[in-house]
Amino acid sequence: MRFARGTGLIVVIPAVVGAVLLALFWLIEMGHIDIAELPWFVPRTLLMAGAVMVFIASFFGFFLRDPKRKIGKGIVSPADGTVQKVVSTASEMLISIFLNVHNVHVVRSPVSGRITSVKRMGKGHKPAFTEGSSTNNKVTITIHSSYGRVTVDMITGSFARRIMAYKRTGQAVRRGERIGHMMFGSKVNITVPVHIQPNVIKGSKVRAGETTIGHDTKYDGSSLQGDAWITHKKRKPMTPKVTYRMKKGLD
Repeated sequence: MRFARGTGLIVVIPAVVGAVLLALFWLIEMGHIDIAELPWFVPRTLLMAGAVMVFIASFFGFFLRDPKRKIGKGIVSPADGTVQKVVSTASEMLISIFLNVHNVHVVRSPVSGRITSVKRMGKGHKPAFTEGSSTNNKVTITIHSSYGRVTVDMITGSFARRIMAYKRTGQAVRRGERIGHMMFGSKVNITVPVHIQPNVIKGSKVRAGETTIGHDTKYDGSSLQGDAWITHKKRKPMTPKVTYRMKKGLD
């Protein structure tokens, strides 16, 4: 199993410690280690401590997992979670995604392009599901793409306060590529140009890199042009069929 970048030791260390403690308990129970001079509670303590460490390793392993994804088309979701809101203004559209503790917390690029800025800003740690959380500590990644300017805000919550950005200014990025990671429950906002047509509504469940959350309304057809997803097929004109009976009647 793959874990989020830079978090492997958080899983490996408690797993190793737990395995060692459980191994010691097994050796004592099998009589391979003489504990005649040790207090009676040592074996039970080893068992309980080992079980706790294994549980901690499993807990972090689940929440720090980084599974492979089949990359979708168009503008894809930067994060797993539930869409909180979709708001359009005169110049841009905002899609806000709330990540619960059970969601994968690796953030992916919604589009292909080049990163023009990576900034840390904001203050506070309000709960991520509240309206005021947009002013919390966050990392904002701006991407210049074929759609225009796209920004991804990785926002901390009251419990999740660690954000890791994988990319730097000037680097190229592909749609669906990993660009960051957040610990536990948080929120991700994506801002795109106003001509983007949303494919999600409030309450939609999305998966990072897979779910198409928007497509470009400036294009038409049924194929990819650049990095835009074309959703409407051009139909060929239908030629009316004349039956034998109709022909006979006309004759």
